[in-house]
Amino acid sequence: MTGKSELTSSLRERLAFALSVETQALYNADESRKAPGDLDAITLSVAPTLNDYLADPGHLAATLRTLPAGDGGRRLKRALLNTLEDLAVEGGHVLPLDYSEIRRRVLAGEL
Repeated sequence: MTGKSELTSSLRERLAFALSVETQALYNADESRKAPGDLDAITLSVAPTLNDYLADPGHLAATLRTLPAGDGGRRLKRALLNTLEDLAVEGGHVLPLDYSEIRRRVLAGEL
């Protein structure tokens, strides 16, 4: 947002859907008082859980898109994927079918 207009409820709902969060997560009075350009102003009050990542690969893809590009970013993304896979195995969770496609896209530098 550029700060030139108010965030409408319609846009807030679309943003919440795109971010895979509850609309209420975008209503945080403390965040609205931060200065424009403040990186901390773009935090959400609800972080995805392991179950969220396993139930909806869209959460994982969205998180991976926020990480840096390049070799260092790819290493970070692989570490996240490896950790999620380890936690899923330890917890007896089944990885979503899209998980291998997401991993392939990370390794190819597409995500």
